[in-house]
Amino acid sequence: MFKIFWKYSFDSSGFIDAWNRYYPIDLFPTLWEKIASLLQKEIIIASSLVWDEIKRKDDELKEFLEKFKKSFKSPTKKEQEIVEKIINSNPDWIKNSKNEADPFVIALAKLKNLKVVTYENPNKTKNHIPAVCRQIKVEYFSFIEFLREENIVF
Repeated sequence: MFKIFWKYSFDSSGFIDAWNRYYPIDLFPTLWEKIASLLQKEIIIASSLVWDEIKRKDDELKEFLEKFKKSFKSPTKKEQEIVEKIINSNPDWIKNSKNEADPFVIALAKLKNLKVVTYENPNKTKNHIPAVCRQIKVEYFSFIEFLREENIVF
């Protein structure tokens, strides 16, 4: 029987910023081949709400990720319960957030014991993924930390 080894819950910024700002595929094709492999194996997964944010942009990242849609998971009832707790504990975060996927990224990680990968600033004290992760005891990584943990060298 095939076993899935989920390790990371990616935030939208983990894909979007890496692709558009720091590691464009034309300059770092081997990086994206390795990410494709991790998506294919579902070592990297994400909430379907992350996919919704990505597909709003009609760009090459959307095309690249299209073949990995199975790695974008619809929230379960248990995840929705965690999201509700996150929102109730952080009502200003959601009101002010442009990224509706954020609590779902964290809930997925909490439920499945994953590490969140995000480009959000870990030094912000509230209203950001790292702050909420600290609050509910979910590990989070920067994209660089993710690359180091997976020993992705290019």
